Amino acid sequence: ICNETCQNGGECVAPGRCSCRRGYIGNSCELDLDECASDLHRCHHSSTCFNMPGWYYCRCKSGYRSALHDTTQGTQCIDIDECNDQSLERRHTCHPTARCINTEGGYECACPSDDPNQECKL
Repeated sequence: ICNETCQNGGECVAPGRCSCRRGYIGNSCELDLDECASDLHRCHHSSTCFNMPGWYYCRCKSGYRSALHDTTQGTQCIDIDECNDQSLERRHTCHPTARCINTEGGYECACPSDDPNQECKL
């Protein structure tokens, strides 16, 4: 007979013992497991892990987007090519005469060396 009060959806399996749901730990399942700090998450190296009570989520860092259809999930992130992306919110801001160079997680602008009027601004 269980007299133990298990928290957060945990189930009493024996006197004084709870079986905790995923994301919780402790004798009474009273503690949130921080998957992000414990490195128990499946976030991509180009994403950020956010711990929540009982779970976590991943969000791709700036300059990256999800490789999956769900754009907020960061378990698989790929570099955004700001130089060739036609989407206005991800397009580069280089001067029209500058050359856009895509980099990992961002981009750089390079002015032509033969710019006679030095119009190009970075």
